[in-house]
Amino acid sequence: MQYHQSFPIQICLVIAVSLLFGCAAGPLEVDEAPWYLMSSGAHETPRGRAFYGIGKAEGSRNTTLLRATAVNRARKAMAEVLDGYVAELFQATKAMPALTMEEGEQAIGALVRNALTSSVISDQWTDPEHGRLYALCRLDLDRFIQVLASQATIEPAARAAMAAEAENVHAMMAARSN
Repeated sequence: MQYHQSFPIQICLVIAVSLLFGCAAGPLEVDEAPWYLMSSGAHETPRGRAFYGIGKAEGSRNTTLLRATAVNRARKAMAEVLDGYVAELFQATKAMPALTMEEGEQAIGALVRNALTSSVISDQWTDPEHGRLYALCRLDLDRFIQVLASQATIEPAARAAMAAEAENVHAMMAARSN
């Protein structure tokens, strides 16, 4: 009779142990350098295609100032990356040939500003050895394409051509970044 009373306890113990070991995961395998060792630009990551703006700050004991400086530099780097990307995208698709140079620059600027507002500071890291603080500003390529689709200053045909070419231009930039 005692055998039957301990049987449910044994079953629960076996289930608990199997859940414990079944849910345990080994260390993640990382096949690329940490983001703070990369340069700003277009990157192909395990999470998908993205643009990185990486900012670095050092030399201040005020951590709030250090963090704000790194974030501002990351956003500035992202703006430069997006400016180059959008210019290459316009050139690759010959978008809006009827516009003057000034109108084209305004359209590029508006698209960059709108894409920049969709970017996020997704990570920060402090180098324990040197005290440098790094900030990562990230924008996924899919999100950029969504922003492009909503851009009213660009003609629908030009938007479609740019969206169709977006991945190819990103791949070219990613090859140069690595």
